Amino acid sequence: MFQALFGSSGGSGDGRAVLVNGDCLTLRAGTRRFTPRIKNTSAQPWSGTIRLVSVNGFPVRGEDDGGKKNTWQIPVTMPGETSTIEILLDPMFGTVKLQFEVEDADGQPLGNFQGTPGQMMVRMEGHKMRAMALMLHKINGRDVFDTNQPSPDLKEQLQATETKVRVTPALVRAMLQRESELRKTDAVQREYTVDGVIPVTQRLQRRVAEEFGFSDPAVGVELMQAAEALYPDEDMRSASHWRKYNRASRGVVSPGDDMTEDFAGKAEFMSVYLCEAHAQDEWPVGDRFINVPVFDQHKTVEERATAAGKFVHDYGWHIPMYLDTLDNAVVTAFGAWPLRFFIVQGGKLVHKAEPTHEYTYSVQDLRDALTSLLSP
Repeated sequence: MFQALFGSSGGSGDGRAVLVNGDCLTLRAGTRRFTPRIKNTSAQPWSGTIRLVSVNGFPVRGEDDGGKKNTWQIPVTMPGETSTIEILLDPMFGTVKLQFEVEDADGQPLGNFQGTPGQMMVRMEGHKMRAMALMLHKINGRDVFDTNQPSPDLKEQLQATETKVRVTPALVRAMLQRESELRKTDAVQREYTVDGVIPVTQRLQRRVAEEFGFSDPAVGVELMQAAEALYPDEDMRSASHWRKYNRASRGVVSPGDDMTEDFAGKAEFMSVYLCEAHAQDEWPVGDRFINVPVFDQHKTVEERATAAGKFVHDYGWHIPMYLDTLDNAVVTAFGAWPLRFFIVQGGKLVHKAEPTHEYTYSVQDLRDALTSLLSP
């Protein structure tokens, strides 16, 4: 459940407009619809715009940046009438703080919703019913758990591009290394916290393709995303920081496998703290810029225990927490990294969450499986 919280939902404003109220609904994984309703309290009709200017304190760039709409029109609103504006957002985090600027058609601040003319601050709170695992996305060289494959027409596209760019394994390796270099910069890490990992990385990969002379950047991007399949003998994995530390896998344990012998006495509800998904020395995504605890990858059991203990404390975690071994036995056996849900019953693994096409795991699916298994 989500809420849109306002510092003030009414008042005299600037004599022209007040915020009546606003709803926020989740439409699909990660996407939310925010619908503020603004009333004309003046004697004259007006129209204008609402523009998103910052997310969690970080500025948003121009309208439609990276394919995301940042400005919405307020229709002509007559005195005493109320206009509802539908705003679709796809924020990266479960809780976000958004700052909007509201202006009339002449570019002047419209309304005084929270003490500053034309400013609207919104906090959306809640939890997602889907847990994301973007390591499975093709931007990281994956097609869910498989290596991302090139499209059938890539060879033809390469021939059309070859007059300008001579594609070799060395060139593709250099592109992957350049991408890794850029992903770790503070500028890109900050962008991740605002626009999300997928759109920022897609823009970055296009930038790399352009830097390396591809007249059609999409061809260069596909080369990077399918590098391991195109050049299986060239160790492209080591050239890409984000492939090297991508531990996502199907695992070796499947639903129906008898777990009694290997995991006797552990067929109970529990949580297991794994190796870090976004360790600062492996796969950072800007967490240090938004006051989220960050760790390097654990080198000792004590380091893993410290990280797990902080998680339990900070989030009030009440499910018994165990630690995976330093050789990541749970990750290897269950394909649990970066996260996954399992149900073991009668010594057998009976449910193993599978990612959706949106690279998420459904908590609702887990609830449904439990309900079914516990039904008389």
